[in-house]
Amino acid sequence: MKERVFRFKKFSVAHSRSAMKVGMDGVLAGCAARLAGSARILDAGCGCGLIALICAQRCEAAEIEAIDTHLPSVEEAADNFAASPWASRLAARHLDFCSLGKGEYDHIISNPPFFDAGIIAPATDRQTARHAAVFSPVSLIGIGARLINPAGAVSLISPPDWLDRLHSQADISGMALSYILYVKGTVSGPVKRVFTEWRHREYAGRCVEDSLAVERSPGCYTEKYKELTSEFYLKF
Repeated sequence: MKERVFRFKKFSVAHSRSAMKVGMDGVLAGCAARLAGSARILDAGCGCGLIALICAQRCEAAEIEAIDTHLPSVEEAADNFAASPWASRLAARHLDFCSLGKGEYDHIISNPPFFDAGIIAPATDRQTARHAAVFSPVSLIGIGARLINPAGAVSLISPPDWLDRLHSQADISGMALSYILYVKGTVSGPVKRVFTEWRHREYAGRCVEDSLAVERSPGCYTEKYKELTSEFYLKF
């Protein structure tokens, strides 16, 4: 198999073996996360380790753990970490997020599976990685609530039609929305993704809302998107 490698300004990501490849959702999740003060970060469902690597570049002292149930993904993430400038602060582990015990993470970040229709029994690694029956945005909040420290956060990217379910699970788990970024493909287009941050209710405060359009027209990226991702993409 020919190795597929995506090159960023300060690191490269091989993603030929991973179930989840490098994509815009993962880049957005890593770049949009509000990481100030985060010393211990978890990339849940890490795939090739993209989000963990972005966090390592953004947080100079943070220890970052990346977990996935797909062993080839974990092995590839580990190789990507070893080849990065931050190898000593990154760890890839073959673990199920749902099986983790109580933790003390400052921030949990994920690009979780969100397809919950049309696939009864995922047939490929990529389908499994993207299928919400295995690991979903809802379970991320429900389980994440007991894995973060009292002032910690759970952040994820999802389609907007998951928001009602996320709010329902947050209510059950004592969590509340603290930040939301509405993401559109183009300035005049509909919202395609929402990046949300959830905290324990007593630490959530008033929710901060923001919006982002990726392109003004095909191939013409907005200044806001370029500013968000300029430390990573070679083209900016």
